[in-house]
Amino acid sequence: MGIMKDALASPDAANGAILDGVVRTIPQAEGLTTMIESLGRELDAVLLFDVDTEELVRRLSGRTTCGQCQRPFFGREPGEPCGCTENNGVGVLTRRRDDEPEAVRKRLEVYAAQTEPVIDWYRRNGARIVAINAIGSLDEVEARALAGLGPSR
Repeated sequence: MGIMKDALASPDAANGAILDGVVRTIPQAEGLTTMIESLGRELDAVLLFDVDTEELVRRLSGRTTCGQCQRPFFGREPGEPCGCTENNGVGVLTRRRDDEPEAVRKRLEVYAAQTEPVIDWYRRNGARIVAINAIGSLDEVEARALAGLGPSR
């Protein structure tokens, strides 16, 4: 929370900030709310990006990285050659252990147990929840998020 407080108190955040993945538990939500209030600020909205479980598993387990140049790839399998020119094409794609399909499912179980209740906590405490359909291109999802926040954003 100290790092967040310093960041939100900085001139760079004078016109607002988007916090991504900061609040994962109810105690964190309570702490963030107290900290924001101590700065004389308020929470405008909580964005809830709606994606079904199997799509999340597909997205996360589809990520691979070149072991040499660290370039990320999507939809390519571990063990394939990277083919990048930086390392004469000798890099091999790997997948992080926590991006294996079963690990992703376990992470989503933890999310359901620890993070989903935060949404209800914010609802009970009067926060504006903006649900965004997060299926589609980055541009489509961004447009839905901006529309959900309203014309002043």
